[in-house]
Amino acid sequence: MSFTQAKRDKICKYLLEQINDQKKNIVSSTALKCSISPTSVRRYLKFLEKNNEIQKSDTASGYELVLTHRNAVAFYPRADKLEEDVIYASIIEPVVKDLPQNVEKLWCYAFNEIMNNAIDHAEAETIGVLVTKNSLFTRVMIDDDGIGIFNKIQAYISSKEGVSVTIDDAVIALFAGKLTTNSQEHSGEGIFFSSRVMDNFIIVSSNRFFTHDKYEREFHQNMSLMEENEIRNAFLDQKGTTVLMELSNNSKRELEEVFDMFSTVDRGFYKTQMPVKNAITSGFAVSRSQARRLCSSFDKFEVVELDFRDVDEISQAFAHEIFVVYQNRHPNIEFEVKNANDSILDMIKRVKNTK
Repeated sequence: MSFTQAKRDKICKYLLEQINDQKKNIVSSTALKCSISPTSVRRYLKFLEKNNEIQKSDTASGYELVLTHRNAVAFYPRADKLEEDVIYASIIEPVVKDLPQNVEKLWCYAFNEIMNNAIDHAEAETIGVLVTKNSLFTRVMIDDDGIGIFNKIQAYISSKEGVSVTIDDAVIALFAGKLTTNSQEHSGEGIFFSSRVMDNFIIVSSNRFFTHDKYEREFHQNMSLMEENEIRNAFLDQKGTTVLMELSNNSKRELEEVFDMFSTVDRGFYKTQMPVKNAITSGFAVSRSQARRLCSSFDKFEVVELDFRDVDEISQAFAHEIFVVYQNRHPNIEFEVKNANDSILDMIKRVKNTK
């Protein structure tokens, strides 16, 4: 029986995804999922291998994805006048120009924003860029040996507000958006939107992680050690900031769609999203102090979406501080609650109904 091209593409994509995730028994699972025989699955594996998209390896699936592109480059901002768009055109655009236009547009936006941050804010002697590509996704790492993003934010907030803040406070402040240490030249929106146009986006600095969507740090833990060590060993020492970005080569996401989720022409960047699990580093949302730190940047927005995904419960004090104390002080801010279980919803309702 002859399959349509769409059916063949679907089978190949499923196999590639199973191999990327290092699933076991990929022949039987693909046969079941795609309603084909194990013999047919093996033929598709041979096709992918012959097409140089996969190669046999001593892994759970028995295969690994083959990189179709790999390039590591070092830049020296103190010695050279660096321009992020020039760097994009020279090392990123050639890799993504054959991808769908919307994907190329996403990469253009995110890379230019993050590279500009490294050039303007990192105070680095060296900035390394590593770009890799396989059949499923493209991955970019930007690594600098500068002051460290969370250290810089910590120093900025402490100086501006005249109070001592911790590194964890600096991480929380970055989540909301509109945070910049140079308001004359930057809007503070770049990291917020870049993190949402990518499938995976992680900042690693000062032994802290920033990621709005994957608390488990799966993306960082599954990074190829070869890739991570290559860029650091080639250019940098163990300090500064590392930004990891990954995007499907066939992503359907549109840049304008992401902006429209949080901004409009008339209201500007009016809405933010706070992943509570990521921002509460202890994992337990129990204290008023935690709630106050969480709310520290909310007054810049009209709407705040609190995402409680993977949070099992919150204390009465934590809920009361946000939904009663802070809300009473900022009646014009609208809170939206997302991915909250019944226990959390009941606690929020309880504190709101407390006279």
